[in-house]
Amino acid sequence: NKQLLAGNPEAAAALVTARDVSKTMNGLFNPMIKGHKAPAANIIKDILENGDTPERIMTSLFGGSGPTGTIKDGSVQALKAIRGALYKYGDKQVANDTWSDIGIAYWQRLVQNKRGDPFTPGVMLGNIKTALANQKSIVDTLYGPKGMAQMRKLANELERIVYKPPNAS
Repeated sequence: NKQLLAGNPEAAAALVTARDVSKTMNGLFNPMIKGHKAPAANIIKDILENGDTPERIMTSLFGGSGPTGTIKDGSVQALKAIRGALYKYGDKQVANDTWSDIGIAYWQRLVQNKRGDPFTPGVMLGNIKTALANQKSIVDTLYGPKGMAQMRKLANELERIVYKPPNAS
């Protein structure tokens, strides 16, 4: 207002824009619900402090339980905030690459053990089914309908591989 009164509308407009960006950034990285920190705020804080790799982001979202365990309260909101910040404030190619890396880190937890060796087809099938059933919101946020369809297709193929006839001798 002082800049407008002084006859400098450009400076006033720049200040308003800066305030809007600050408010948006604060909303993305420190979400509030009814005046209190949202559960996603703590996850985002942990990611910003310790999440220098996609794998560590997954650890912040799930803890040590892995993607077939219980997701932390606020994980979906935290993922959406990360995606929103990447695409709103980052270079589009960097945002695409980073988001893909986060999706790959989740996928690795479904199909690989901690040493990087692939799970057996039965374990993979169980992990994918559990993720699609119990963590649908996470899977949908990371991959969307197209990615979920591909996961279901792989699950169907894995079912054929692990099928055991009921009366096998």
